[in-house]
Amino acid sequence: MSIGSLLSMNPTWLLGGHWSLGDSGKFRPKLTPAGLPNTEVITWANAQCKADKGGGMVKVAPDSNKAYGFLPWQPSGVTYIEIDPNAQLVLTGPLSACTVWAFESAGTTVLVHANANSGTDWTAMSQLQKDNNMTTKLNYVNAIKANYTAPTDVARLVYADTPGVTGAQTYEGYMGFVLGTKARLGFSMNKVKWAASPKKADDWTFYFYGYDGTSASDRVLWTLS
Repeated sequence: MSIGSLLSMNPTWLLGGHWSLGDSGKFRPKLTPAGLPNTEVITWANAQCKADKGGGMVKVAPDSNKAYGFLPWQPSGVTYIEIDPNAQLVLTGPLSACTVWAFESAGTTVLVHANANSGTDWTAMSQLQKDNNMTTKLNYVNAIKANYTAPTDVARLVYADTPGVTGAQTYEGYMGFVLGTKARLGFSMNKVKWAASPKKADDWTFYFYGYDGTSASDRVLWTLS
């Protein structure tokens, strides 16, 4: 399945949780410990994959020699990947309240997906609980950034306002995915807009594809910075 198919499909499947990673819901090869608390990393070789749909769900399964990569998420933890410079597309999700961050360091682009399951519904949390939840995810991100030289943020997505963070895109009320591309013209709601020649841009651009209902009018596509 192409990224365009993912963007244009009816999101009923995704809203209903009909999403799997590899066989039996597990992405293989697995993530590996990264030497930080609750932190795992996946290499680009392991992240290379294909996306398909069938049987009422979207499925991401490992497939070598692909310019398309997937970053799985880890419950109550954080995952990250150094994106291969020759890649063209990268995807992480699905998102319901996670923080996703991308930064560059010494020519390497790193994508981070931080989760902090609380056991309490977001709408039932106090403001202090919400702030603590968002701060936990930000701390995960910052711990990874601390391992890199002079990291420069290129994309920031947070579910809600986060203490210490200004200007990041919020997506409260939406579910969705983060997609990155080197396509020169980015994404539309139904396709990747490749330029005729050359097809790749020099830098990564990241987008949030979100939905809060099952109709086309319930979808959004926001550029992240």
